[in-house]
Amino acid sequence: MKRKIQLMAAAAFMALLILPSLAWGMLCMIGEKDPMLMESLDPDLGENRNKASFPESFDPDEFTGQLESYYNDRAPFRNILVRWNQIFSGKLESIYQKSLEPGLIAWMYGKGTSEKPDMPILPPVNTGEHLSDTDLNPKKDLTGQSSESAGDSQNESSSEEEIHDYVVEEQYDPTCEKEGSITYRCVDCGDVYTEILPATGHEAEARVVEPSYLNYGYTEYTCSVCGRTWRSDFVEKPLDDSYLPPRLAGDYTILGRYNWLFYRGNATLSYYRGDNILTQQEMEEYLAVLQQLKDACDSRGIRLCFMILPNKEEVYDEYMPTYKITEAVGRDERLAEYIRENSDIDFIYPLQELKEGKVRYDTYYQYDSHWNNAGGFIGAQALYGALGMPVTDFLDWSVKEVPGAPTGLIATGGLDPANYPEDHDYVIDYRPDVQVTDVEGEKSILCATGIYRARSDCGSDQKLVLLGDSFRAAMLPYLERDFAEICAAHRDETSKVKQDIMEADVLVVTAVERFDKLLFETAQVLTGYLSQ
Repeated sequence: MKRKIQLMAAAAFMALLILPSLAWGMLCMIGEKDPMLMESLDPDLGENRNKASFPESFDPDEFTGQLESYYNDRAPFRNILVRWNQIFSGKLESIYQKSLEPGLIAWMYGKGTSEKPDMPILPPVNTGEHLSDTDLNPKKDLTGQSSESAGDSQNESSSEEEIHDYVVEEQYDPTCEKEGSITYRCVDCGDVYTEILPATGHEAEARVVEPSYLNYGYTEYTCSVCGRTWRSDFVEKPLDDSYLPPRLAGDYTILGRYNWLFYRGNATLSYYRGDNILTQQEMEEYLAVLQQLKDACDSRGIRLCFMILPNKEEVYDEYMPTYKITEAVGRDERLAEYIRENSDIDFIYPLQELKEGKVRYDTYYQYDSHWNNAGGFIGAQALYGALGMPVTDFLDWSVKEVPGAPTGLIATGGLDPANYPEDHDYVIDYRPDVQVTDVEGEKSILCATGIYRARSDCGSDQKLVLLGDSFRAAMLPYLERDFAEICAAHRDETSKVKQDIMEADVLVVTAVERFDKLLFETAQVLTGYLSQ
C-alpha cells in the first residue's frame, strides 16, 4: 500500500511538471491559427524589463539562479496567472488603502498637516502677448505707421498715388502671433511698397483648474482661432506630510502617495536618502576622468557637455513615503557643484529646473520611472543654456495634454491596472517650421537600446552626438530641430557610432542619476577613441 502511494505521488508530481508544458505547447500550435485565443491566454503585461536570457556559460554560483529566472519568464500560462494575481491582489490592496490604512496611520502616527509651500521661483509670465485684443495688441494703419504720420504721408504722396498704377504682387495674411503683409508694385514704373498687417492676437478661452494634492492650480488658455494652448496664473498645491509607511509591490515598485509609483532598483533609495554621498577623493577621481575627455575633445574642436538626469523621486519627493533622510543635498547635486567650482567643464544636473517646471506641467510619468516630454523639453533647454544657445520656455510653444503614458511600474509591481487612472503626456509643438528629414531609428523610451539619426533645415550647421540611456529619447523631439544633424545612441552602442563621435561638433554624454557611474565609464571609453 505504501509503495502504491509513493508511485501515485511520483506520477502526480511528474504530471504537474509535464502536462502543463504539453498543454501549453498544443495551445501555442492552435494559437498560430487563432491569435485571439493566444491573446487571451498570453496577455501582454507591459513589463518594464527584458526577459531573462538562457545562461551563456556555466558558473557554479549563478547558473541555477539564471536557469530558474529563464524558466520563470517562460513558464506555461505564466502571463495569465500573473494577470489573475494582479487582479486579486489589486482588489485586496484597494480595500486596504481606502478602508484600513488611513485609519491605522492616523491612530498610530497622527494625521499630519497639509500646507501650501512657497512656490518655486519661475521666470516672469507675459500673458499679454497671448491674450491680445484691440487694447493689448493696438492696431496700426496698413503701412505700419501711426495714424498721424500716416495722414501726413498720404497728403504728401497723394499726387504720386494718382500717377502710379499699383497691383498686389504678394500677400501674407496675419495670424494670431505673426504679422502679415501686402506688397504692391506699379505696373508702369515698377515702384514697390509694402503694407504691414498687424498680428490679430489670440482669441483665448480660459479654463480654471483648482489646486489639489496632485497638481498646482492654474488657468489654461486655448485660442479658438489657432488652437494654441498654454497655462498661466499658477497657484501652489497643498502638501501632505502625514506619515506614510514605506511599502513595496513586488521587489522594485515603491507605493507612493496618491497613486504615484517609484522605482526601487539600482539603489535609488540610497540616492534619495543621501546614503551614498561621494567622498572628496571620489569626486576628485571623477573630475579627473571628465577632464581627460574634455582635453581630448578640445584638441579636436568638439564642444563637450555632461548631463546627469535626476531620479524621479528627487523631483517628486512630495509623493514619496516617509523615509529617514540622511543628507538633504544629494550625491549628484554635490558632485555638480564640485565640478563647477573646480573646473570649466559643462556639467548639467537640472534638478532645480525640473522642480520649477513641474509647476506648469508634470515632468515625470506617474506610473513609470522616466521623465516625460515636458521633462525632456526642460532637459534640452538646460543643455542649450550650457552651450550658449537661445533658450525658450513653455510659453513660447503650444502645449497640449494627451491621454496615454507608460505604466511600467504597475507591471513591475504586479499591480492591477484597474486601480490606477490613466496617466497623460504632453505634445509640445516645438519649432513646427523646421523640417526633419533622413530619419533612422526610433525615439521611444521603450527602445532602450539603439541608434537614432536625423537631419533638419533648422539653420544650424552643427552635428550633435548624444550618448546615454533611455532618458535620452524624450530630448530628441527638440534636439533634432535645433541641430543640422543628430546621432543619438545608447551608451552600449558607443562603438557603433565611433565615426559620428569623431565628426561631432557637440558631444553630450548623459546618464540618469541611478546610473551615474556609467557616465564616467563611458567617458573613459570616449577618451580612448578621441586620443588615438
